[in-house]
Amino acid sequence: MASEDSPKARKAAEPNAGPARDPGADRGGRDGGNPLKQAAALDRAGRLTEAQKLYRLILAVQPDHVETLHACGVVTFRLGHADHAAALLEKAVSLRPNHAECLNDLGNVYRALGRRDAAGDAYRRAIALKPDLADAIYNLGVLHQERESFGEAEECYRRALKIDPAFAEAHNNLGNLLSAAGELDEAEACYRKALAANPRLGQAGFNLGETLRKRGSLKGAEAAYRRTLEISPDFPEAWSQLGRTLLQMGRIDEARRTIGRAIEQRPDVAEAYNALADVFFALGPGRARLPVQIERAGDENRARLALPHDE
Repeated sequence: MASEDSPKARKAAEPNAGPARDPGADRGGRDGGNPLKQAAALDRAGRLTEAQKLYRLILAVQPDHVETLHACGVVTFRLGHADHAAALLEKAVSLRPNHAECLNDLGNVYRALGRRDAAGDAYRRAIALKPDLADAIYNLGVLHQERESFGEAEECYRRALKIDPAFAEAHNNLGNLLSAAGELDEAEACYRKALAANPRLGQAGFNLGETLRKRGSLKGAEAAYRRTLEISPDFPEAWSQLGRTLLQMGRIDEARRTIGRAIEQRPDVAEAYNALADVFFALGPGRARLPVQIERAGDENRARLALPHDE
């Protein structure tokens, strides 16, 4: 089951790894007289609560209907009820043990619940049943990456990409592993392939900017961050890193305003304060003035900047 959120913890090899991928996200037929199709149409339209209610009505009459259990489990998980989702998907799998897509979705729920061993078992069962199920292979790679088993993660991403060369999230995550290993040329190529497959994958655009900045290609990094922010304007890390890039290019006032956007969006991003401190140092003694954002943030954030109050 797809999520738009990236994993909460970023590791050394995971500057911005993508979420687990869900083939069930596009499941369902056209709307019509069939209640299951009607529920699937609501699901696709993002009307998840209504879809869940209709799935439950179907299950009240047909409690062992596997596809409804599966679909209801997916929607229930998206609504934030992972325990209930697990129960629905477990029942579906018990009724149809060879349902690879359902096992993949169950693995995603287990992963969200912190049951990593169970998640790995579910993904492996799905892959054994359907060796070309790229989603399950990718999700197993995400699990390996979270566990810092980077070699196994890389193997999974490359295998998924052989099956689905346009798998944008797999290109992105493979790029993260390569970037952490210092393979910046290959990492850049991965991020560009990810964006070619899905130009709206903001994580890949951000990671491309990071890679280009590391390589000293500041104009390219600036362009990558700006494209990312066109897609995802509420991306404080991208504002902060764009500000750092502008500072490196000598565009100090623009850098200051840009980093201020990051702080406005998320006042607890320490990296943005570090970047803003660099701007103040670049301005030199007597020229720095605390911006309105920092004035509003109070003494704690001034301490982070190690700057005095304005006289």
